[in-house]
Amino acid sequence: MTDAHIKEELSFAYTQAISAYAGMGCEQRRRDYGIDGSINDIKYSKNRKRYVESGYSIDFQLKATVNAKIKNGIILYDLEIKNYKDLIDTEVGSQRILILYCLPREKDEWVDMLDDELKLRKCAYWCSLTGFPDVPNKEKVRIKIPANQKLTPEELIRLMDMIKGGVTL
Repeated sequence: MTDAHIKEELSFAYTQAISAYAGMGCEQRRRDYGIDGSINDIKYSKNRKRYVESGYSIDFQLKATVNAKIKNGIILYDLEIKNYKDLIDTEVGSQRILILYCLPREKDEWVDMLDDELKLRKCAYWCSLTGFPDVPNKEKVRIKIPANQKLTPEELIRLMDMIKGGVTL
């Protein structure tokens, strides 16, 4: 498997683990039309006495990198223009975010396996680019993600609550 594919799989495993811990479902798309997956809200139905999907979700484009730069509390990342254009689109049914999984530069530091724990090194950040301006760039556009926008279970719950309240991310 290529390093790019390994990074992709690790980034999805991270997103899936964070979603599960937040009590949400996480689905990977079979085909990539600009969205890599969806995080789905799960609720308990008292009438049916079981857990069901609520219908609220967050679509995501997932990127993994060893090249993100942190400067003055901002994550700088050069996003491919095709992905940028997918994420700035305002004519979509579900809200979309970019999830950027940052890995250590050295491959042997990506995963740490011990007898009683498995560590995926570093963390992921999220941002919404919905409504950002179109740009004339042909290949990449530098985006800025506040370093406090870590994708954690608590943050994911907060984002889903915002969506349920009608707030645009």
